[in-house]
Amino acid sequence: EDCPDKRFTMAGQTYPEPSPYDRRILDDRVRFVGDAVAVIAGVSEKAVAKAMKLVKVDYEVLEPVLNF
Repeated sequence: EDCPDKRFTMAGQTYPEPSPYDRRILDDRVRFVGDAVAVIAGVSEKAVAKAMKLVKVDYEVLEPVLNF
């Protein structure tokens, strides 16, 4: 909720970038294993490690879309 709604592309190409800017830093939905669910920043590694232990995520498994 606190993350900016800024879109970007993950294609990794240089300017001009033709790929769609279709990703957000954090989104409402997790689409694959490894997709980011939180961003943690802190003043030290110890503070970040402690904060990481406090993050709890509840997942609602949705039916996959298989009809293209």
